[in-house]
Amino acid sequence: MANQFGSRVVNEEGTSRATWLWDTALIQLKPDEVIAYLNGNNANRVYLQINRSIPNAAYKQFISKASAAGIQLHALDGAPTYYIS
Repeated sequence: MANQFGSRVVNEEGTSRATWLWDTALIQLKPDEVIAYLNGNNANRVYLQINRSIPNAAYKQFISKASAAGIQLHALDGAPTYYIS
């Protein structure tokens, strides 16, 4: 079942539990809710979309909160134009 963020985290106990976070506005608008969701689903790794319109301070705060919660963050970049046909 998907959640309010449009994703689902499912994994076995003792393994890396990862998800992608494309809507980076959430780290600025609802950082505590995002962390709570990730913790509630035992996610310990997040691939976070790079969005240059989000202030660096918002990234720093979110990274600090995620790290304190035991969540690893990895930068993710991409765009529809990166697709090669």
